Formats: sequence, C-alpha cells, structure tokens
Amino acid sequence: MKLIIMTLIAGVLMLGTPEIAEAKGKAEAKTTQQVMQPVNINTATAEQLSKALKGVGIKKAKAIVALREKLGKFKAAEQLMDVKGIGKATFEKNKALIKL
Repeated sequence: MKLIIMTLIAGVLMLGTPEIAEAKGKAEAKTTQQVMQPVNINTATAEQLSKALKGVGIKKAKAIVALREKLGKFKAAEQLMDVKGIGKATFEKNKALIKL
C-alpha cells in the first residue's frame, strides 16, 4: 500500500498540476508557431534562415545569403536548390515556410 501511494505521488509530481501542464502546452504551441512562420529568403539573415528552415544550419544559411547576394535576389523559391546541400527533399520540407 505504501508503495502504491508513493508511486501515485511521484506520478503527480512528474506530471505537475493541470495549470502547469496547460502553461507548458501553450509555451510549446507558441514555439511551434514561431518556427512555422514563413521567412523571406530575400531579406532574412543567415541566423533567421537557420532558425526558420528545417534541415538548414548556419553553414547552409550563409550559403543561401551568399547566393542571394550573387543573384541580387531570388526570383523563385526553387533557386534554393542551387545551394550545395539543399536538394529537393529539403526544399519540399520547407516550401510552405518560404516567401519572396
């Protein structure tokens, strides 16, 4: 019996109160919304690109900025596939997050 009570108490402590769980859920939803907002590939910094795009680290993001500077600006989102390391799969994962 003592073991059951201790297990229940431990479970409640691990889960927290409903208010804590609700606050945690809202914080996670807010983080997801921030990540899911489209990014303008013609104006974003390398840091912004690396945070906004899935599978794009700072190295690829800097390569995106370098290509943008070379081109003047991107005329089509598909031009991101001209960056080494950004293929069709990475582009497809991110095309809803890209704006011009």
